[in-house]
Amino acid sequence: MVPSMDDVMEVCQILSKQQDLKVTVNQAFKGGLWALGGAFVGGLLGGRMGLALGGAAGSLAGATAVDDFRPVAGVLMEMREEQKEELYNSAMRVISSFDAADGVNLVLLLSSNQIFEAKLLNALKGFISQNLNMALG
Repeated sequence: MVPSMDDVMEVCQILSKQQDLKVTVNQAFKGGLWALGGAFVGGLLGGRMGLALGGAAGSLAGATAVDDFRPVAGVLMEMREEQKEELYNSAMRVISSFDAADGVNLVLLLSSNQIFEAKLLNALKGFISQNLNMALG
């Protein structure tokens, strides 16, 4: 019996929570606008010194205003169905080389076999970076 897509997704979520995997949400442009705005206003009000101080203040405001990390488990739950199928196929390439017939066996294998855990983790990380175009943080 082959593990279902739900079983594989659940194991991937468990693994991502165990490893505390988070992805960076690239909002550098938004942060850059904050810095630019601060530098512009500072330059208008204070000349060269205002430009430097405004840029620093804008950068600080941009850094605090941008949400930059999201848990991978949350990202996995929000994926579209075709993305879930791609992750399922990627994980099944790892799972098929081990003896795991269902979700219970997958969880047991994850907790007892470090090689399986490492291979599945690499598959998950590769999927996130290549298919979702997100960087792990």
